[in-house]
Amino acid sequence: MNSATHLPPASEAPKNNPRLPAANADPRGPGHSVQKAPQRSQETGGLRRRKETFPRSARLRRREEFREVLRKGKRRNSGPFTVYILRRDSGTARLGLIVSRRVGKATRRNKVKRQLREIFRRHRSGLQFGVDLVVRAKPGITSLDCNDLEKRILEELDKLGVKL
Repeated sequence: MNSATHLPPASEAPKNNPRLPAANADPRGPGHSVQKAPQRSQETGGLRRRKETFPRSARLRRREEFREVLRKGKRRNSGPFTVYILRRDSGTARLGLIVSRRVGKATRRNKVKRQLREIFRRHRSGLQFGVDLVVRAKPGITSLDCNDLEKRILEELDKLGVKL
């Protein structure tokens, strides 16, 4: 038996295997393509905007911090939410949020938290240093749109003596 009998004729070109990527394909597979860098906005003059964030230093995170504000701080109840405020000697203004399951499903609770964080972020520079603020959301808070919520929060802070 001749070993050349099992080889394809030289005139046939080898076919591409559909399971193997082409030579110029992305090694991560289909759907991944090399993307160009995003174009910078002309309104900012090609400069990157500073990312507006909500840093850890502006948050109440530990249970003890929340407890202290709830026990020692001033409280103002407004239908869909309650605001607690505690003045400290030093540090930056910090926010803590309490949004229970009674407010709604996770998507609603997350939306409320995003709105409250955004309100705080926008007005944080006007808050006094050394202020801890806790907002406890109640079920009726989902009926307020963001502008109404902001207006009511600012009214309650003003009644608590927090100047923005």
